Amino acid sequence: MLLEQFSTQPAAWKESLNRYVGHILVPSAQELYDNLDWEREARTLCNVELVYPPYYLVPHHGVATGYLSNWQAFGWELIEHIFGIQRVRPALISIAQATHPQRIVDLGCGTALTSIRLAQRMPDTELILLDLSPYQLVAAQRQVQCFGLQQRTQLRHACAEETGFVDGYADLVMASLLFHELPRSTARAVIQEAQRILTPGGHFLIFDAIQQVVPWPSVDQMINKLLAFFMHEIYWNEYMSEPIWISCARQGFIHIKRKILFAPPWIYQVVLAAKD
Repeated sequence: MLLEQFSTQPAAWKESLNRYVGHILVPSAQELYDNLDWEREARTLCNVELVYPPYYLVPHHGVATGYLSNWQAFGWELIEHIFGIQRVRPALISIAQATHPQRIVDLGCGTALTSIRLAQRMPDTELILLDLSPYQLVAAQRQVQCFGLQQRTQLRHACAEETGFVDGYADLVMASLLFHELPRSTARAVIQEAQRILTPGGHFLIFDAIQQVVPWPSVDQMINKLLAFFMHEIYWNEYMSEPIWISCARQGFIHIKRKILFAPPWIYQVVLAAKD
């Protein structure tokens, strides 16, 4: 991003610019990740046998390296402020906590702030953080350390659609802001995988951008095209074309509930579904 634009400048200049931008835009992240060797830490968490699926190797959010660099993880603090995610997180955690989980799997965990804060509230739970990006796992690991949850947290470098867990592994599977980053076929596969790894009676909790914003399809389509363009969301239109609650029902989930969360001007949805 910024550093790529200044790639012809001396390394010292780029480092100074990086620190200046970091202190102004992401002060907490700058402090949290200060002196962190991202590449070394990513290598320790990386599954060398993992083959990245083609859908992942795209410039997510306009970043050439997508999620395969530390930029997205480092900048998440700013994203949370811009899109009001911090304002809706307490409601999301309350919904998750009401399912009384013992083992939580967070698919596409990113920096994992939601599931980590949930686990912090529930001292008897085990937390498994899974992501395709080793850099996101590095950030999540630092957050885990910050909250003192190392003893009951695992990190796993894997695909959300092929977790490698045994059947009935968890009683709560979470996916926060994951599905709008997936093509439709992969989204369906992730829902199927969540169904497989859940215990009977377990829950699948999905937090993401609201679908079906307005009741008029043509207007809804126009809004989504604009959002996809301005936010560089490659799979946005595919995400909007198939409501998550319908996809969950097709995979056999029951007792499906949808709740709208407001963080003006942004609107989010939470879908909670149970395994029979």
